[in-house]
Amino acid sequence: MFSRMLRLSGALIGVALFAQSAAAVPITPGPVPVGGPTAVLVAGNVYTDSPTFLANATIENQYNFLSSGLVTITTGIALNSNPPAQGPFGIKDLTIQWFNSANTLLGTLNVTNGSGVVTNPSDFLSLNLPASALLYHIIVSGKALGSGGNYTLNVFVPGDQEGQLPLPPALLLFGSALIGLTALGRRKRQGAKI
Repeated sequence: MFSRMLRLSGALIGVALFAQSAAAVPITPGPVPVGGPTAVLVAGNVYTDSPTFLANATIENQYNFLSSGLVTITTGIALNSNPPAQGPFGIKDLTIQWFNSANTLLGTLNVTNGSGVVTNPSDFLSLNLPASALLYHIIVSGKALGSGGNYTLNVFVPGDQEGQLPLPPALLLFGSALIGLTALGRRKRQGAKI
């Protein structure tokens, strides 16, 4: 009985760990106002893109998303260089803007200034989206410097926020409680004092 419970709890923990693993999903931008293909936002996933631009290129990329009742979206962007220390490679006036399907601005993140210097390296944009199925899009805009530039966009969708205890530890606690109650019941039946 005990070994069967142990095998069952091990199998449940393995399934839970597999289900909890986050996926990195590549996203494809398109030109404004059409954008690229629509990515469906799934809890626990990170949507990422890392394009490189030629010298003095104007950047205006649109990423489309479909939300299916998610609550919080965190958007961050990273640059592989921070001019002027790295020379003329980077992006100036780099900005991220989130819009809903009615083109209402939901939030803005200004990443670099007119010289291409990162304004605040630890900045990110966090949005609370309504719990309904809606289309959203991000517009990333700026201008590459004299030697070109690139960025890495990350859109993170957290997992289920209602349960504060992650699933694998909860299963371990449940399993140990079940084993303890089984041992307690066995002692009680054998007449031992508790």
